[in-house]
Amino acid sequence: MSTTATETLDGSATAAEAGGGHTTATDTLDGHAVAAQAREGQAVADGTPDGHTATGATLGGEAAAEAERIELIELARELARREIAPAASAIDSGEESALDACWRTICDVGLDRALLAEEHGGAGIAIDHLLCAIEELAVGDGGLALSVLLSNAALASLTPARAADIPPGARWAAVPVGWSAELIVNDRRIEGISLLGLGAHRADGIVLAFPCGAQRPSRPRCSTLYVARGAEGMRISRDDHQLGLRGAPAARVELTGCIGERGEGDEAVTAHIGGGEVAGVCLQTLLRRGAAAVARGVARRAERLASEYALAREQGGVPIVQHDAVSDMLGAMAVRRAGCVPGISAQPSIGALSSGAGHGAPVSRGVGRLGGHPTEAETAIAAKIAASDAAIETCTDAVQVFGGTGYMRETGAEKLMRDAMSLSLFPEPNWVALDELMSARRAGIAAAPASDARTFQPQ
Repeated sequence: MSTTATETLDGSATAAEAGGGHTTATDTLDGHAVAAQAREGQAVADGTPDGHTATGATLGGEAAAEAERIELIELARELARREIAPAASAIDSGEESALDACWRTICDVGLDRALLAEEHGGAGIAIDHLLCAIEELAVGDGGLALSVLLSNAALASLTPARAADIPPGARWAAVPVGWSAELIVNDRRIEGISLLGLGAHRADGIVLAFPCGAQRPSRPRCSTLYVARGAEGMRISRDDHQLGLRGAPAARVELTGCIGERGEGDEAVTAHIGGGEVAGVCLQTLLRRGAAAVARGVARRAERLASEYALAREQGGVPIVQHDAVSDMLGAMAVRRAGCVPGISAQPSIGALSSGAGHGAPVSRGVGRLGGHPTEAETAIAAKIAASDAAIETCTDAVQVFGGTGYMRETGAEKLMRDAMSLSLFPEPNWVALDELMSARRAGIAAAPASDARTFQPQ
């Protein structure tokens, strides 16, 4: 039995209440019923005469945004519970039919290109809202959630006209290019590159995401170049040794003498948000924040599995949740989850990372106490490090709660541990991200006025 968009999103009947089946693609994301009603009510808020509606319009806009966020999260949560989680084991085992079925469902509801404006085939949702949905999808499978992130990042970095030409259901992936990658670029001609890209296997196109501010002579000034599948000089081969996140199947990408096309903007991926507004967010920053969202979802799944097992498994005549060692591990999971608050506006701050509260991060990572105000990029790096480190600890504890059976594929716990470890390496290893963060903070402190410097005053 299929459900309509209104039944799925208007808050009166969720997909769970409808009783099963896939949701239809028609207006699932680009026709939020509640959000649309709130937007329509802005102009006549509280019956205020024309010319005196500023306050009502502001409140109406906030209500519309909140309604949209709630609808999207509920849609992603139901999708993860009903479609993705049951197929997670098969996807991890490499069954492409299971992966294809879940990807079709994701495309049917429009989550693969949700950042694009409605006139360009997307839903025009805010980046914050998309990342909340990605976290919910990651509770079902971290790899598939990462694929949604990579697809949106890739398509949103293209020019609007180019993105509109890409057919629904096509798989595109943003592939970060690290400083150490062997690369020679002459204008748009890629003379040589070989790198590993998550989500690149069977992709219809890839977008190379260069580090922000890359002005090396051998690198393009724009931060993105995109290449469609089948382009002359491009070779993509499956990575058969992928550790985790297999819902975003990795591949070795080799480009020799290939002509790429420039993406949107010099240093920003342009995401069209509802209402015709445009928000520029650095592509690397988007990928880091997305990785943090996926890590939170993976950790939530691990905590749920461990809690359910601890309540059901008995030892010594009582559920093992009553044993101190198990109870302590479950408590630590809850603390770490509370420290990694969902939503971009509530990402862990650099100051929070420095204290290690809720993340399990050692105090030696005290970057927030160096002074100065963190930039958006620095906050994204801190959030990515904190969330992925917390996910590794939570997933490792989950395996320990299961005992010896935690290392068996049937439990699903070891898969989550592999996913968490893989997230600590995307879009760059945590230790590399930390070095970048510290370098940026040192540079910021050196450039800050002397009056802004924070000094230690002994008591």
